[in-house]
Amino acid sequence: MRSKLILVLVMTAVVALGCESDEDENGFPWDRTDVSYGPDSGGHHPGPAPDALGQDTPPATPDAGESDACVPDCLGRVCGPDGCGGECGLPCQEGYICNDDGMCVSCTPDCEGLDCGPDPICGFSCGDCPPDAECIGGECVSEGVARQCTDAELIAFENCADLCQDQACLQNCFSTHLSPDCQTAYNAFAACAQAAGCGDNDMACFQANCPDELAALIGGSGPAPEPGERQCTDAELNAFDNCADLCQDQACLQNCFSTHLSPDCQTAYNAFAACAQAAGCGDNDMACFQANCPDELAALIGGSGPAPDPGERQCNDSELMAFNNCAQPCEDQPCLQNCFSTHLSPTCQAAYNALGSCAQNAGCPAGDDGTCAQPACPDEWAAVFG
Repeated sequence: MRSKLILVLVMTAVVALGCESDEDENGFPWDRTDVSYGPDSGGHHPGPAPDALGQDTPPATPDAGESDACVPDCLGRVCGPDGCGGECGLPCQEGYICNDDGMCVSCTPDCEGLDCGPDPICGFSCGDCPPDAECIGGECVSEGVARQCTDAELIAFENCADLCQDQACLQNCFSTHLSPDCQTAYNAFAACAQAAGCGDNDMACFQANCPDELAALIGGSGPAPEPGERQCTDAELNAFDNCADLCQDQACLQNCFSTHLSPDCQTAYNAFAACAQAAGCGDNDMACFQANCPDELAALIGGSGPAPDPGERQCNDSELMAFNNCAQPCEDQPCLQNCFSTHLSPTCQAAYNALGSCAQNAGCPAGDDGTCAQPACPDEWAAVFG
């Protein structure tokens, strides 16, 4: 991993209804002695009692002149459409939906990644937005703050600027790759962040002091993520590492960064790099990362709980075996890196790298079987091998 990257701002009561016969007084030809109400009813109808179904009297037989009139059909249905534009019965109670058979059935909503709007499984609400925001794609977006920059133009600008050595080059990238509206939004954000004293990649400061300017630049003016809330997936981090491992220059690294990491992950990555650098942490110094940048580390690789105790194992035998089996035939570094990223979890990767750094600092030879590394790095060794 690079220790520093430029700011990338691309950067949601059981009720027994006893019956004397198979047909009740309302003309329902079913046995309802087992009908119960509530979430523990075992899947039976949790909706309204049959008397509420609007079937107190059988529908009159239409006259010959009324043969074309629509006759509601709610036989065997306790909810849903009646075929004539009306509804059978009353709405299902909370926690249930009406299925295609006209029965109220329980449903478990899925609001993962959604802050507002209906969930895609049951149609239940995932939350409401404050009065000054609207729900767009499951995210609360402040009304009146329209995004002025696209991801494409911001990425193009950053890729161009990363190659610059002087202000004239930066200005050319700015004028060439950003639209006039985006240029205005970019300058407004930069002025606000500078006036607020925000440091590079200080997203908490940006969101607290320049929420509208930030929204105009990168969109999504909803609340800041909770400290330690993960912003990167294993898949995108692995893809970035595999790409970056082949790079020989900064331009290649920046392309991998912009191509494989989402805007939220880019922000988290830069925030972690800035924190680690400010704390003086070395490469793969997990103890330093966890002591000084716990929230930034958790936003990057997850696991926002307390740092593991020294020597607490972070790798299991199955992933180490899979890694070794993959790495044995490798003849170059890209192959080894692919095995490393594919078969080891992020926490195991960090522990493995920490052991490697410790062993190197202790002067252990390459290919050491533990004779040197285990006594020299007992906690790091235990974190990998137990």
